[in-house]
Amino acid sequence: MTMLDAAMSALDALRLHKLRSALTMLGIVIGVAAVIAMIAVGGGAREQVVAQIRSLGANLLVVVPGNITQSGVRLGAGAASTLTDEDAAAIMREVPSVQVTAPFMRGGVQLVAGGANWATTAYGIDSGWFEAREWEVEQGRRFEPEEVARGAKVALLGQTVARNLYPDMDPIGETIRVRNVPFRIVGVMGRKGQSTFGQDQDDVLLLPLPAARQRVIGRNQANARAVGSIYVKVRDAASFADA
Repeated sequence: MTMLDAAMSALDALRLHKLRSALTMLGIVIGVAAVIAMIAVGGGAREQVVAQIRSLGANLLVVVPGNITQSGVRLGAGAASTLTDEDAAAIMREVPSVQVTAPFMRGGVQLVAGGANWATTAYGIDSGWFEAREWEVEQGRRFEPEEVARGAKVALLGQTVARNLYPDMDPIGETIRVRNVPFRIVGVMGRKGQSTFGQDQDDVLLLPLPAARQRVIGRNQANARAVGSIYVKVRDAASFADA
């Protein structure tokens, strides 16, 4: 039998068994489509997870203080007041593989702007925080180093805060009150979205660390220089173990 005879025989079989041929083709199409869909869904989920992780900042370590026992009660990790901004400076100075360190503290606050108010989380940060978190300002500007050093009453808003307090206006230059202390808004951060824990990362207020410590969140009574945590950004992934 020649190739032409085989082809003609196949075509005759298809014509004689149209339903069987159609069902076979349909099965092949459905199978291929299912495989493509599974690969696409898996790839999309992987990209979403990577994006959420990267939103925290690449090559990032988080240093938190240990726990303490008070009146026989173990208070858990982070309860101690042993980390200070001097520790962040020492890490930066003594660990060659570290690119930048960023000490910070945080606490819940109520914001008031005109006739509107909003509950959010305030972060007291220094200049290294933007590089560590890889988070840029979308409108306005960052804090100046001199403003951070002297604890100026300036503020940066996350997009969720800006949208709820200033829905129809530019907030740059406006005054916002935080625990009855006025702060001048100098910028609005770019959008970060949800974290891997489902937290809205844009629902934040950023303040210079000294201002947050003195006027908003408050000093730790046991250690006036204490911070809640330190972000440590490593230069590259290969240096993680050394860091």
